[in-house]
Amino acid sequence: MAVTSSLARAHWLAVALLASCHSRPLDRPDGGAVSNGTTAGQSGANGGSPAYGGAATIGHGGANEAGAASQSSAGGAAGETNDATPCAPTARGVPEGWKPLALYGSRCVYVPSARADLPAGLTWKPCAVKAPSLSDCREIAIDWTTDGSNATGGSNEAFVGPDGHVVLQLRRMYEDHAKNQAAAMALVVEVDGQVRQALWDPYDDAARPPFWFLPGGIGDHTATWSLYEFGADPAERAGFGGSDQDLEPKLLFELQAGRGLPRPGKSYFADTGNPLTIRDWADKSLAAVEGSADSNVPRWAGDVLYWSREGAITSEVRVWTKAGGSVVLRGFGDDSSRAASELGTDGKDLVWLEGSGRDTGSPEAPYPTRAIYTAPFTTDPEQLKPRRLRSWLPEGMSNSYPPVVGCGRAAFVHTRPGNSADPSGVFRDILVVRLTDGISWRVESPAAFQFDAAWTTPLALTCNELFAGAGVNVRRVALDALGEGTPAD
Repeated sequence: MAVTSSLARAHWLAVALLASCHSRPLDRPDGGAVSNGTTAGQSGANGGSPAYGGAATIGHGGANEAGAASQSSAGGAAGETNDATPCAPTARGVPEGWKPLALYGSRCVYVPSARADLPAGLTWKPCAVKAPSLSDCREIAIDWTTDGSNATGGSNEAFVGPDGHVVLQLRRMYEDHAKNQAAAMALVVEVDGQVRQALWDPYDDAARPPFWFLPGGIGDHTATWSLYEFGADPAERAGFGGSDQDLEPKLLFELQAGRGLPRPGKSYFADTGNPLTIRDWADKSLAAVEGSADSNVPRWAGDVLYWSREGAITSEVRVWTKAGGSVVLRGFGDDSSRAASELGTDGKDLVWLEGSGRDTGSPEAPYPTRAIYTAPFTTDPEQLKPRRLRSWLPEGMSNSYPPVVGCGRAAFVHTRPGNSADPSGVFRDILVVRLTDGISWRVESPAAFQFDAAWTTPLALTCNELFAGAGVNVRRVALDALGEGTPAD
């Protein structure tokens, strides 16, 4: 199948959502909507009632103003019930000195009272399982207490700053199956440095409440999070975020059906609902782009939003700027025998896939000719200068994760036919391509399939390292350990 249909894409996104959160979802927010400086239940789109614990407000930085005096001692030892706050029936393991941040009525996460209370950063260790060809590989050391199978919370996000420093957005999952307890520490953290933002999410128990607390993404010193109502139709979502230095993320939008994941840029964020909507940090709509059901997860390069619109018939790559609006950067109109998809960029280079030669009478057929293309960064289709790099082996030319681009290279999810050792039926490799000459390196998954070691998606590229999701962890691989590479074809 060349370009994923809307149905297949919905399945992919559902699988990705389950993979990112299959460990434990959130406890239920027992109250009405909360707005910036507005009493819960007054203006929430869902008409929520503050009957479950009373009204709460988020104002001037997101502090909970209702019952603040009774919440000043919201600390507790791990595994203990904390009765000092009305925000949740339990608050197991809240770090000492942290305070509640009310989201909806009695629904809370907990935040540090001061930057000095932020937890320690990540530590790294040699990869426990790797392909024999991979000589250099490190992964996050699970140095927190859990007996679960998803210690880092599933799908993670990464951003490479102008200084080359890599920042991750992930969750440390704390599970105790014997006690039927679970909690999460949500983090924005430099890979070799300090934690920038942290939130403690005290799950009531290990059952599945209807709301999940999910990463929304990280950008240029920005980060977003969301509450997602799993299983509801239509589902409701609420967004939080702003500066990744904020100890108390601000409410971006209330629980509403049709709102999507808030994807953060520098000056704006993208609401991935349908339609795809670009908003400023005060949640003012700047633009709406129709056809979002066929679009993959958008990303930002500064104030430029880029994404691929990948339908069953046609496929194109697009960008949005405040000055120029939404434009097709590369596409082929009604010519369904050709496609452009999977756009990635670091603001210096553009990289994408192209296919051609498809039988127009069979839209589910693969494209016989497939290749990786690149061009210098531009937002003007008239100035785009496409250059073919090398062939693209997999028949699949779309998924929800575009390539990551950085320092003159791009890294793609690179699926190839598997065997009985891999129950998914594919080997999930990563393909690293050099943009000057098309030389590539295939970063192999373990020869024997293991879910907790198989690659999921590339997260970031620096001049020295590749960062990628691997099962339920994050790995880093030195680029100079990949060997000579394969010449372009």
